[in-house]
Amino acid sequence: MLWLRILREKKWFQNLIPFWSWVKKNLIAIGISSAIIVVGLAFFIAGIYGVIVTFSDSRIY
Repeated sequence: MLWLRILREKKWFQNLIPFWSWVKKNLIAIGISSAIIVVGLAFFIAGIYGVIVTFSDSRIY
């Protein structure tokens, strides 16, 4: 019953608490940066798709 002893000690939980407080403080910044990354990826994929469509159209004509 090693995991019970680990749960009882809760050292890992005490290590997690500062991390979660940091996440709560920087939640807005994390959200904004992840939103920027998602939008950038969407534009990147759309640009690649547009190039592929353009080249395939030029081959047809």
